Amino acid sequence: HESYSPESCCHCFDPAAWYSKFHLTEKWSVHSAAQQDSVLASLFKPENLGSTNKFFVEFGGANASNTDLLTTRGWKGILWDAAPAREHRNLNFYREFVTPDNVVRLFKGYTVPYRADLVVIDIDSCDLWVFLNLTAVYRPRVVQIEYNSNYAFGESFTNKCQNHEGTYYSWHQDNMFGASLHAFSKAARRRGYTVVYVEPRHDVFLVDKAYMCPGSHEIDLEHFRPCTDLQVHRPVTANVIQEWVEEY
Repeated sequence: HESYSPESCCHCFDPAAWYSKFHLTEKWSVHSAAQQDSVLASLFKPENLGSTNKFFVEFGGANASNTDLLTTRGWKGILWDAAPAREHRNLNFYREFVTPDNVVRLFKGYTVPYRADLVVIDIDSCDLWVFLNLTAVYRPRVVQIEYNSNYAFGESFTNKCQNHEGTYYSWHQDNMFGASLHAFSKAARRRGYTVVYVEPRHDVFLVDKAYMCPGSHEIDLEHFRPCTDLQVHRPVTANVIQEWVEEY
């Protein structure tokens, strides 16, 4: 992997100072499902975190709505999904079924930079375990990952990738997918990342703490309590929860 020095590549980042300003601004969207476009645009401004290689990897969203704006700003990247993609975009789209077991191999096979500026994870299943396996080897500067807003604040649960029969999970438009905000916060700390923003009902944004300015502060997760316990999907039965959900 290439040598790394935060001071030599980019502006250091103060998460708390950035959030104190950003959360007061008007959010917007060009291509994203909610206001994710405005979050990424602000994070990657030169005066904030800035960008380096302007390379992204997005997997789990065949429509690539989270990275379409970046491509109009000169970014390059790869999109993976197990489902077919729309044909209107000039993107490097590949049919891949991403799992914790193959994510590192896929990154190596597609020659993804060790420190890509952005990785977006949205596979509606065991996203947390994919994140943990990926960041044990690769260090994307920003990770945008879908969280499950149905869980209450403080609950720490995640989907399993497979059940006891070895069957991979498939989402059925219900409230059982991904992981809770608290689980992602714990996983982020485990891998040296920090939560910097949450787009309600959609995504949590993580930044590698290696880029934090000396003496800067992380954001208290309590700020994002209103982004939890949002019951927006139909519930599953207790038997299904027992089969597919585990505490983290």
